[in-house]
Amino acid sequence: MTKSDGNLFAFFLRMLGSDRFNLEIRILRRNAGLTVVELMVCVVIIAFLVSYAFFLLSKRIEKAKYSNTATIARMINACALDFRSQTGNWPMDANNSIAPPELLPYLRINYFATDTPLGGKWDWNTKASPIQQNGISIRYASAAELNRHSLTELDRLIDDGNLATGNCLLLESSKKFYFQFCID
Repeated sequence: MTKSDGNLFAFFLRMLGSDRFNLEIRILRRNAGLTVVELMVCVVIIAFLVSYAFFLLSKRIEKAKYSNTATIARMINACALDFRSQTGNWPMDANNSIAPPELLPYLRINYFATDTPLGGKWDWNTKASPIQQNGISIRYASAAELNRHSLTELDRLIDDGNLATGNCLLLESSKKFYFQFCID
């Protein structure tokens, strides 16, 4: 259909009394595209929505890390309590990042082989260990690895929110830091 055919079609419509057709053509031509300002407003709105969604997602990921860490620590301590109820003894203190052999039959996954969700390594301690507490801990090799804000949030989730009191303690031994989930 050529341009003249389009004009011919418009002519026939006018002949039939359709003045509305010209108005519709003018409206369609006027709104055929977006102006630069309209496009920029759309881009700004989309950027705002994406940044807000990213902010919410990052907060949820952070909360999931706290929750996952707390769940694993509770589970390891529960396995140790179960072992103690059956044998009358606590599992032996193993080297850092190594699961006590007594706990392995109670754990479905060896969490000691991986880092914790908050960094650091899992470590089982007893009262005979340098930190003198029974329970699972997160061991940090240096203060640089330690994130006090994250540990305070984790303590708030599990205990009293104070790293110096309660059943969750931040302890130091031989320039290594331990976030200890104490059992007794």
